[in-house]
Amino acid sequence: MATYIDKIILRDGTDENKTVEVTSDGRLKVETFQESGQYNIVKITGQAGINIAAVSTTGRLLVSDEAPAPPPGTDPIDIGAVVLPAKNGGYVDTTYTITNGKQIHLQQFIGGAETIKSKFELYYDPDGDMGINAVLIRVAYINYANFQYDLNQAYIGDGTARIVMRATNNTASSGLEHANFLTAYEDDPESGA
Repeated sequence: MATYIDKIILRDGTDENKTVEVTSDGRLKVETFQESGQYNIVKITGQAGINIAAVSTTGRLLVSDEAPAPPPGTDPIDIGAVVLPAKNGGYVDTTYTITNGKQIHLQQFIGGAETIKSKFELYYDPDGDMGINAVLIRVAYINYANFQYDLNQAYIGDGTARIVMRATNNTASSGLEHANFLTAYEDDPESGA
């Protein structure tokens, strides 16, 4: 069933009725001039009433999702680290070995860095050695930013297979924080959770 939006009102304090434009790829275009740290108010009116959201000074809709929750009867897995990779391509791996006979369900991969030229990779490493059979699941290239990927992959553990998060520093400076986190859960493959 489709949900339709009846009316959109943008208000920035100077113009009560901003023009709303939808780009050719179906995205809401928001262009305004405002002071740093200020937000526009977006009111979306539908059948259920009015919902309010904020738009940043760069015109991006600010959205906050709740963290994924594992189904009942499963084992939650939260893997993460704040690491300091060496300069010029240095990297740090954060690993999790999948429990033998269990299935890991990957839900969310997030991270960020306090520098430019950072790379974050998420791998399934079936042999436990980051050799030729390692499978790249997601990669993010960022500059002074954060990222978030929602995931829906599952892998069965044999006591060797693991998940690897790799944070790489491609700058000429060392001692810069890189943070990456993975939310997942494990269950018995036959449980169908």
